[in-house]
Amino acid sequence: MSTPFSPSRAAIAVAAIAATVVLTSCSAANPATGSQDSLSSADPTAVTVGIPGMLLNADVFLAEQNGTFAGAGLAVKNQVITAGANAVPQLLNGSMQFGVVDVPTAIIATQQGVGISVVAPMAVGSSGGRGFGGVIGRSGSGIGKPADLVGKKVAVNQLNGTSQTLLTAALKKQGTDPSAVHYVEVAPEQTIAALKNGRVDAAVTGEPLISMALGMGMSYVLNQERDTVAGAATFVFVAAKSYISSHPAAVAAFAKAITAANVAANSDPAAVKQIMIKQDQVPAALAPSIVAPTFGTSAVSVKDIQTTIDLMVANGQLPADRAPKPEDVLTSSS
Repeated sequence: MSTPFSPSRAAIAVAAIAATVVLTSCSAANPATGSQDSLSSADPTAVTVGIPGMLLNADVFLAEQNGTFAGAGLAVKNQVITAGANAVPQLLNGSMQFGVVDVPTAIIATQQGVGISVVAPMAVGSSGGRGFGGVIGRSGSGIGKPADLVGKKVAVNQLNGTSQTLLTAALKKQGTDPSAVHYVEVAPEQTIAALKNGRVDAAVTGEPLISMALGMGMSYVLNQERDTVAGAATFVFVAAKSYISSHPAAVAAFAKAITAANVAANSDPAAVKQIMIKQDQVPAALAPSIVAPTFGTSAVSVKDIQTTIDLMVANGQLPADRAPKPEDVLTSSS
């Protein structure tokens, strides 16, 4: 188990990745094709995009379904990743061109000198009482309000990632001491089982797991985004800096296409839910109860990144004197 103030496993992993990939990235084959000055739908540039294996991937599937990527001159291949840090080595060795990470991972990567940057928005924080994400309490755990999480084991998909950062900050705002919350890293697909068998008492998770848990009699405890990052970037697309400099047209085309897809996803929740059913195998009967994510419809800003840096510093996850400048986490196209 880990407290909110333990060394970041994500930071350690990212640093190790950087050391390993330096040995291989110079000779790695880059699958992207096409002109770097402009892209053509007649001769599309091939890119591999790392996406979450959950409903946050709806914008990517919608961009494929609506022909947005094709119209931008991109031939997109999707590859599921279970945590943002898992995409980093593939981005650096050229086997993946774009990947989704949580904002803390992007910040840690910059702080560690890993060569990736934010290129486009993905999701932003929810302002609702119940959001796409939230904290679920196990039946019989006695957890019904945020203060009940003290002394309990709480599942997150990545230690010191967005889930832990935001819950820690939200608990502070609620006047609850987060230092006694014990975080346990659990893969998203194992979350419900971990709750049911008592491995954890609560979990920071997202849809459709929230709706599934509520259907089993579990409790919705808190939307950790509401008082911390409502409207600010929480998940972003990143690319290797080497790819950004060598393929500027592909990066610009991807950023424009995914932003257009995000606008379409926010305006058509019914289409998003159909993608959930088709691509993520969400049972059709469950779809009406699901709260869809809010996708980012404008470039990721310095303010977005600074908001999370400030939370990480306040939580003790990032030393103030080693925090990167938010501008260094971004590219001009993000």
